[in-house]
Amino acid sequence: GLDFRWRRPWSQRPKVSSTEGSEPPSRDRSPPSSPERQKCVERSFEDEDQQMYLDQEYESEYSEHSENEAAAPLFSRRSRRTRLQLTHRVETLVQDLRERQEVFRRRQKDLTKASYQRLRSEFLRQEEQLVQRSRRMVATLQSGRSRAWRHKWVFAVVQADFVVSAFWLGASPETFYFYYSAQMLLVLSCKVFDYRVNLQHYFLLDFCFFANLCVLAWLWLMPTSGFCFNAADAFGGLLSISIVLFRNSCVPHDPQRISNAYVHYPAVIVMLSVKLRCEGDLCVGIQNGLSPSWYRRLGEAWAMYLMWAVVYVSVIF
Repeated sequence: GLDFRWRRPWSQRPKVSSTEGSEPPSRDRSPPSSPERQKCVERSFEDEDQQMYLDQEYESEYSEHSENEAAAPLFSRRSRRTRLQLTHRVETLVQDLRERQEVFRRRQKDLTKASYQRLRSEFLRQEEQLVQRSRRMVATLQSGRSRAWRHKWVFAVVQADFVVSAFWLGASPETFYFYYSAQMLLVLSCKVFDYRVNLQHYFLLDFCFFANLCVLAWLWLMPTSGFCFNAADAFGGLLSISIVLFRNSCVPHDPQRISNAYVHYPAVIVMLSVKLRCEGDLCVGIQNGLSPSWYRRLGEAWAMYLMWAVVYVSVIF
């Protein structure tokens, strides 16, 4: 009841009376004429004080509520303005960040392009220097003085090889294949390098290289194989014939001619030395190769030769 009363305007609120039909309470503090009268007056004063207190609270709450309602639109207006300002600042920062990213990408692209151009120019410059240096080296090597010096030391090395080969062959023919193996590795390496530099590497498919590889394979990989011995022994005969047919001259001071001679005659000498005196598994291989009939040995040698011929014709022709 009190809540309903204090929420209504002051003009519409009912007046508090002690009893129905009695006079309004008076603020006169004179003693009542009777005890009932005194009680009614006291109760009316209490109701009036309570009503005044409730009115004061209502006015204070209403004033606060009015102030809040008046401040709410202002706060809303400030919030919208703040949001717009913040949105504008965020958009400005994003745009600035995008522009900086674009500038960074452009600079990075320019830097990459400049680095590539610099590296390319440096590479081309070094390549040109290498070509010029190679040409000067070739010109120096082809000069008469260089050829004379090269012929001298090649001649000295070849003469030393002749002496060592003759001594080793006479002192220990059963171990001469060690010297032959080292000699062939050196000669074949030089020939591979020479042909590769001069773009003549198809010459490595010639029969003389194949024959020396077969001899080395029998000596070190399959020493007990009679088939490999027959092929290596037969190839020694073909190399002897090719020395005469292709006129492999022994010119000790010319690296080209002496290297061609080295891929022909040492294989013949090593096969003769092994058949003259052998040791270990090589003796077993020689015995296994000589045990079959002569036509079977010839067939095994021709089978190996035809294998090389098929490969040579397939690649060259």
